[in-house]
Amino acid sequence: MLNQVKSIGGLPTIQTEIADHRQFSLPPSKIWENYRNTVFCPVLKGDLPYQKRFYDVILSGCLPVVLASPANDFKRTGCHTWWSLMKANYVTTHAFARGGRTRRRGMSIDYRDFVVEVFHGPRNLISTLEKLMKDKNKLRAMQEALGRNARKLVYGLDKDIDAEGDAFDQLLGRLRQYLDRLE
Repeated sequence: MLNQVKSIGGLPTIQTEIADHRQFSLPPSKIWENYRNTVFCPVLKGDLPYQKRFYDVILSGCLPVVLASPANDFKRTGCHTWWSLMKANYVTTHAFARGGRTRRRGMSIDYRDFVVEVFHGPRNLISTLEKLMKDKNKLRAMQEALGRNARKLVYGLDKDIDAEGDAFDQLLGRLRQYLDRLE
């Protein structure tokens, strides 16, 4: 479908060809360059609910676009799955996700602030993106939220090695939650 669309909201589309399931036609540096120069990066269903490219696009500054559908526990949590109908919700499958839970160390990323959710199947992908392109305030808010949360997915280095809010800090928060449940 995306191969047939040359632009969305006036911006050109870029397709990265993948042959034989995992062989990219471009070197990794070019793929990252494409991510950095793109507003929206579709991260459609892969082998597992969590995918490396989901985090790659976040760290590059591109808004991830997912197909959302009710999760197996949607009535209880109100959270969707980004993988497959009636499977685990994104709060369960994605690192440090908060969802509707109280903000705590180790569960501090509310992906809904910057992930573009497309509902009712891929046929709504283009219209969802075009609608968001027209809402400049929402688009800017999503990009700012992405910027605030991206550092929670990387480990601090050099002078930032013990900085609060990085991935190591998030892991410590999850470990604390686990230990609290054991007591």
